[in-house]
Amino acid sequence: MKIVFKIVVSLIGLFIFANGFLFMFSPESVMGHSQISANSAFGFSTIRGIIGGSMMATGFLSLWAIAKSKLDLLHPVVIVLLGWTFGRLVSLFTDGFDINVILGGIAVSLLMAVVLSIAHKVLSKEIVEQTPVVSQ
Repeated sequence: MKIVFKIVVSLIGLFIFANGFLFMFSPESVMGHSQISANSAFGFSTIRGIIGGSMMATGFLSLWAIAKSKLDLLHPVVIVLLGWTFGRLVSLFTDGFDINVILGGIAVSLLMAVVLSIAHKVLSKEIVEQTPVVSQ
């Protein structure tokens, strides 16, 4: 079961990182799908830096947490995912209802946050169980 969570966390990290990579280095390929447009170099800079950079960093943290068994690094990832979820909820109420916001945004980021939280709990037990007890 623990190997499943390691794989799932890694896949989530790769998914987020890959999307960030596309926003960073090929924004045109994802802008249409995301219904985002840029009218200037500053607009592209925002897409590459804010969206791409934050997604790549978030995905990297997930991957680093698994690779180095530093599972507390999943906490900031969950916070970012919940931030994305909150932003989409605000949009849902202020900009109008769109089923794509619920299915493609809220559900995905919320599901990833829940899975990473559960993975943290399960995998943290593994690390505690593997830690040798030193008697004094």
